[in-house]
Amino acid sequence: MTADEQFLVDMRDAAKGAGHIWPQFAACEVAVESGWGKSTLAREAFNLFGQKAPAKLANGQMTISLPTQEYQGGMMVRVTADWLRFPTAQACLEARMALLRRLPLYAYALRAKTGEEYVREVSARWLALDAKPSAEMQNVFEFASGWFQWQQGRWSTDPARAKKVLETYAAHAAILSPPPDGGPSGVPPDVPRGTSIAPAPHTPNVVEDAA
Repeated sequence: MTADEQFLVDMRDAAKGAGHIWPQFAACEVAVESGWGKSTLAREAFNLFGQKAPAKLANGQMTISLPTQEYQGGMMVRVTADWLRFPTAQACLEARMALLRRLPLYAYALRAKTGEEYVREVSARWLALDAKPSAEMQNVFEFASGWFQWQQGRWSTDPARAKKVLETYAAHAAILSPPPDGGPSGVPPDVPRGTSIAPAPHTPNVVEDAA
C-alpha cells in the first residue's frame, strides 16, 4: 500500500469513527482539501478542511494563528488568521459533520443517495445569490481548494472541486470499499428542503489557504 493509499484508509477510518456520512468520499475530500495531509493546518492542527476559529470559542476549543489571504476593500491582502486546532483527525471530521447537520444549505448533501451525489451537492450548494451571509457563515470554512469568500454578492468555490474529489475516489475505489449496504455509515438528520437552499454559480475564485 502506498503512502497516499494509507492516508486515505486512515481518513476513511477516522470519518467512520466520527459518524461522517459517506466516509470513503469524505476521505477523498480530506485528500483534496488538505493536500494529502501536507498543508500546514493539517500537519500542525489536524485542521483538514481549513475551518477558521469562530469569534466566540466553545469550551475546550483551541486555535492556531497562521497567515492566509483575504479580500479586504476589494483587494487581496495577506493577514494572520485564527484557525481551529483539533486533537485528532477524527475530532476534525466530527466537527465537519456537525457543521453539515447544522447549516440548512447542506440539506441536499445530507439527503444524497450515493456518494457521488453527496460530493456534488456539498461542493455546489452554497448561498443564494441574494442571500446575506450570516456572521457564522462568514467565519466558518475556508477550503484549501476553493476558499469560500463573500465577494461581489456571492460565495465562490473551485468549480473543479467535485471533479477532483470524485477522481480521487475513482483512482482508489478498490481500497475505499463502501459499507456492505452501499449506503452512508451515518444517518443524516431529517432536514426539510427549504427554499433558501440554492445552488451557487461556479465562479472561480481560488485562494490559497494557510499552507
